[in-house]
Amino acid sequence: MSDTNIILLLAFVGSLIAIIAPLIKLTASITTLTNSVNNINETLQNNEMRIAKHDEKLQDHDLRIDRLEHR
Repeated sequence: MSDTNIILLLAFVGSLIAIIAPLIKLTASITTLTNSVNNINETLQNNEMRIAKHDEKLQDHDLRIDRLEHR
């Protein structure tokens, strides 16, 4: 192999490394972000269910107060 071929091969490998390394980091960041968003969505759904239960209790409480006041 001549010196030119070796230099071209090293340049090609260096270019691949320069392109692939940021792509791997980007993929890891996207995966982490996706997991975070999924956790936030789960928490939001749990909070919505808790709020709905609290609303039901408040409505029942309002009905009881109305019945007691009108006796």
